[in-house]
Amino acid sequence: MKLIKKNLFSALIFAIIIAVSMIIYGLIPYEKSDFDKLVMQCVISSEVLGFLNVLVYNAVSSKKKLSLAAGGYTSSIIYVGLSVIVSVLFSIYYRHAEKTYLILFTIITAVFVIASILIYIIGKSTASNTANIEKCSAAFKEFEYIMESICRDNENPAYRTSFEKISEAIKSCDQSSYVETDDKIHRCLQQLKDQMDSDSSDEKKVEAISEKIFALIKQRTSEVSGLKLGGI
Repeated sequence: MKLIKKNLFSALIFAIIIAVSMIIYGLIPYEKSDFDKLVMQCVISSEVLGFLNVLVYNAVSSKKKLSLAAGGYTSSIIYVGLSVIVSVLFSIYYRHAEKTYLILFTIITAVFVIASILIYIIGKSTASNTANIEKCSAAFKEFEYIMESICRDNENPAYRTSFEKISEAIKSCDQSSYVETDDKIHRCLQQLKDQMDSDSSDEKKVEAISEKIFALIKQRTSEVSGLKLGGI
């Protein structure tokens, strides 16, 4: 669903909720006091705040930047529902506890705002980590494909052991994080393939590139380990 459709649908839902709240308030068969007006203002403000929160999560979810968008929507529903329940209870049973109601409503609103911010931060971080892992996985599939192609087309027995070791080293790499060294590994693998595909393959160049790939894989292992230690 496109963002504009999501926003229109959300606006319709919250417009209905606000309209129903106002109709119920208008149909209550007794004279409205200042406390009743205060309660109604708080209910409407909670519904508007919940709607604005939904708009924020509509925007971020449409960009696929957030994996916990459902948590943001749920927080809005719970906040609005809880605000209405508390308001109704105070309107019926605690009509003279205006200060207590305001304090409680403020606390509920503060918890809602903090929860929404935390959900956004956690969701954004989770989405970023997921994208990083997917990127790394795709890169290593490419690495494995290139090495399989090199090993399959290799006609020089002297290279077989070295190429097999490179293939095993690639398969055993930690694929939880994508690092800049992965780009260097890809370039070296492509250079190795170009050398092997060439009619005038240079044995020294092949050995040099192979050694460089091993060195980069070791460097990458250290970098990924460092990232994990830094994340603890």
